[in-house]
Amino acid sequence: MRHRLQAAGVRTAFLWVPDGNDAAVHLYERVGFVSTNHRQPLPAHPGRSEERMQLKLGLNQESVVRTSAARPASRLAPPLTMVKR
Repeated sequence: MRHRLQAAGVRTAFLWVPDGNDAAVHLYERVGFVSTNHRQPLPAHPGRSEERMQLKLGLNQESVVRTSAARPASRLAPPLTMVKR
């Protein structure tokens, strides 16, 4: 996946992980994602929040990708989206 993102010109990939999903956090950390220390509440689950993680791909052009892969299937999240500037 990393090579496909780089080939598409993506510089940074972001994803959200619900707090308490330690298995997902460890998996993403193993492939290079780090916490951004940004959290947001989960409107459908009062009292719960999710953390944003990022993976820097080291390209020069400004691009961002957002994925909902770490979100529970019960949430209707958008598919992988890329925005290039």
